[in-house]
Amino acid sequence: MFYENSTNNFPLFILVNERVYVSHRTTFLIYILLHAILYKDLFNRETEKRSKQFEINEVRVRFEEIGWKYHINKTDKKQPSLEIDGLATFERNIIVIECKGWQFYPYYEYQKRQSYLERDRKRH
Repeated sequence: MFYENSTNNFPLFILVNERVYVSHRTTFLIYILLHAILYKDLFNRETEKRSKQFEINEVRVRFEEIGWKYHINKTDKKQPSLEIDGLATFERNIIVIECKGWQFYPYYEYQKRQSYLERDRKRH
């Protein structure tokens, strides 16, 4: 709550004459936060669908454009939960494809995580 004498609080809710007021900006903020919680399953299903389309279509097309053969979704017969997103082959060369949503973070607190991504990228 934000009171008249308090200057250290951010006024999400304001108490005036025994009434609580909520700004339209605050309700929109609450809506955004609740939206992410209430529709999380829907979001996850859509993300899964788009990532599969990316793995199957976009990655395959790029490899085939440069002359490689691309084999989609290879699973281990003994352990079906182990899946490789794809294999790209050209003559005697083979590349194992794992599609991940990597992103680079601009803030200092993500520096360690950033260094791990850069390290892994340089290894391969």
